[in-house]
Formats: sequence, C-alpha cells, structure tokens
Amino acid sequence: MIMQYVARAALMSALGTICILPAAAQSPPSGAADPKATEQWEPVPPVVSPGATLGSPPSDAIILFDGRNLDQWVATNDHSPARWKVGDGVMTVDKAYGNIETKRLFRNYQLHLEWRIPKDIAGEGQMRGNSGLFLASTGPGDSGYEIQILDSWKNQTYVNGQAASIYKQAPPLANAMRAPGEWQSYDVVWTAPTFDTDGTLKSPAYVTLFHNGVLVQNHFRLSGETVYIGRPAYRPHQRAAIKLQAHNDPSAPISFRNIWIRELDQGQVSAQQAAFAQQAVPSQVVPLKQFSIDRRFESVSGDYTKSGALYVIRIHAEPGYVVMPHTHPEDENIVVVKGSWAVGTGDHFDRHALESMEVGSYALVPKKMAHFAFSKTDTVVQVHGMGPFTTHWVVPIYELTDKGVLFETSAAEPGRPTPTSPPGCFVLKLGTRVRGSYGEGVVIGARCTPGELTQYRIEKPDRDRFWAQQDELTGQ
Repeated sequence: MIMQYVARAALMSALGTICILPAAAQSPPSGAADPKATEQWEPVPPVVSPGATLGSPPSDAIILFDGRNLDQWVATNDHSPARWKVGDGVMTVDKAYGNIETKRLFRNYQLHLEWRIPKDIAGEGQMRGNSGLFLASTGPGDSGYEIQILDSWKNQTYVNGQAASIYKQAPPLANAMRAPGEWQSYDVVWTAPTFDTDGTLKSPAYVTLFHNGVLVQNHFRLSGETVYIGRPAYRPHQRAAIKLQAHNDPSAPISFRNIWIRELDQGQVSAQQAAFAQQAVPSQVVPLKQFSIDRRFESVSGDYTKSGALYVIRIHAEPGYVVMPHTHPEDENIVVVKGSWAVGTGDHFDRHALESMEVGSYALVPKKMAHFAFSKTDTVVQVHGMGPFTTHWVVPIYELTDKGVLFETSAAEPGRPTPTSPPGCFVLKLGTRVRGSYGEGVVIGARCTPGELTQYRIEKPDRDRFWAQQDELTGQ
C-alpha cells in the first residue's frame, strides 16, 4: 500500500504558494559591498599532520591494523578475540572463524583500508575473492551497510555486486580494479544515518568512496541497509562497529593491511554547517505560477536530468487525467500544492487502490516502484529529490495528436511517429463532440495504454480542458 509512504504533512497553504530557494550568486553593485563582510576567521581548523607517504595515517588517525596484531578487532558472532591470520604485516581472512569487527564504535568518519586478492585466485563471478567492508555493523552475520570487495579484474558479475559497489544499491562509477596479487585501496567518507527518538529515520546515510584513488561513489545516498535478497530498509541504531566479511565462497581468502580511521565529530560537522548557514545568501521566492494551456512542467530549482543533483519541479495535471503505471530511477518526493491528487501502487491502474492526497499532503515513492496517479481537479504537484528524474511507462503509450499517432516508452523522450495503433485504442476521433462529468466539448487528443484504458482530452467552449475515459463520455 502506498499509505506506508504517504504522510499528512503540516504544510499549510503557505507551502502551496511559495518556495524559498537559494539563488545564483550575483556580483554586487559597484561600491555596494565590503569584501571583509564574507571573511570567516573563527573557529580556526585544528592542525593535522598528513602521513609521510600516500596512504599512511595522519596524526589524528586511530590505527585499526598496522600489521602486528588484531588487538582492535573481535569476532562478530560472540565478540571473542579475532582469530584471523596475521603475518608479514598483513592479516588474512580465516573463513572458519567468520566475520570480524572493530572493538570501537564509530559514527561519521574517514577510513583508509588496503586489500589484496591472491595472485592465483580461482572461480568466477561472486565466487572469486569475495569479501566486504561493512561501514556500520548493525547485527550478527552480514547485517549493516556493505561496500563490496571482490576480484573484478576481468571477472563478470552483476554490476551492483562488483568491487566498490554499494552492495545491491549502487554500482561503482568506474571499475578501478588492479590485477590479482596487487594491493587495492579504499578511501571512504561515511556519514551515518540518524534517527528520531521514536526510531523513525531523520537523515539517511551517505557514502563517498575512492578505489585506488578513483572516485567511484560520489556522496551516494543509501536506501537502507544492504541486503542480499529483498529491498533495503533502515533500522534504528547509534554508533556501530566496522566489520570485515569472511565470505563462504570457495576461493582462496583475501588479505588486508594498513587500516586507519579519522573520526568526524558530529559537533564539528554541525558547526561547519552552522557557519555555512550564517553566510549571507540571497534567496529567491518562486510563486506558484499559472500554467498555460499546454504547459505541464516547470523546473523550479536544480537540474533534474543530472545524476545525483538535487532538484525541485512542479507538474500540472488537468482534471480527470490518469498517470498510468510508471517507475522512476530515484525516490520521488511529492507534495500537493494545488488541487486534489491520488496515488496507488502496482503495474496496472486500479481506481479502487488510489489513496487521496489533498493540498499539503506528502508522499514518498521509492525508486523503481511501479505506481500510478489520478488528478481529481486541476492540480499542481511539487516533486523534489535527487536526479535523474525520468518517467518510464510500465506499458508503452500511444498518443493521438493532430500530427498522427505517436509511440512513447518514456515521458523524457518525444513520442515516435507510428503508422498504426492497437485495435480499439482510439474509438473517438479528433473533433468529436462529447459530454462528460467535467462538462462538454470536443476531443483534441487521446492517450491509450493497450489492454488498460484510453483517455481523451476534451476542450470546452471556454478553452478549459479535462480528461475522461471512453466509458465516461457520451455523444452530443
């Protein structure tokens, strides 16, 4: 049910009329500003001495493994001393003893870790040098948030399970793998999720990852803990251990060395955010505009086409319009700012499954979830999230226009002309005079989802427009 994602928000009519947004920086009028007004002198950042060589720990790092012992680690299953093998400055997974994790608990941090696949590794796919770095261990076994460790040198597998992927959530931006027998490095910036006192999610987790110096995860927002089967979800937790996986694949065990961490104090992070917030930033008021007859879309802020970019858009829908089942590649956050809307989930439109959303209502539809919507009145919804925002129809749509029939698989691309449409799609022709529940007028367009429904766009004498399905219309 979509209701698990829909909440009545206390967003009164003010939200329906304006949106406060940062504006692009502009040069001040000549002589109107003092450059000192934007200088910040305090607090002074602490001095941290960098490591002597690339990858060596800086002066404020906590050493988790320096090649000598496993004093900073325990077994995940019972918290007994870790029993992986240590020798020649490296530790090697011992699959008989299972996963290990740090004694200390962490929240936000920068982590450096080096790992090596055996030179004579055998196997293929997920059965070749499999392990994992869990940025927060939330329980026994493989519970937590995993960055995949795997031999991805000329080894094909599903991309959201290869090395440097956020397991089953995000493939890496690039494959930066070195050959087996060579040392690999991960440099991670982890921002832990936060939760309200009642356990609900307050802010999600984010990961930035460099693999062998190559950016492969760019402030990726996690949808929850990583799981092998099913959909990710968050469970409330506080500070957590960092975990290394002893995978049960039959290939030879991998090794680790030079593991260190720098804690990013939440107070310092908050202070940095507060200092940024105190800077003078001009704002821009974006009123709720009157959409023209054929304009259905407005970009309010950001670039909705760019991956990882924050955006805000507004979408106008005429009375009676059905948004047929579709998916988006990222989470969709919806707020009704004008009119009356309804949403439902599933691969087929079901009027009985619709759940009403009035002005101020909010809905979160997870990425890749098939859903549909219905505009009860002339409606504007405001959608925000992280790009890209694209709409992929579950079943392709045929559109009847004054230029012929167009075939459409995605709302992001213009429809392609097609000589025919499926039988029964367009019973009524353009120009047909009809009467429906929203009034009477002439057919000026239509959209058909084969096997589902056809809806017609009707223009009334006053040029207002509405949509209706064929069984809702009568001839004049």
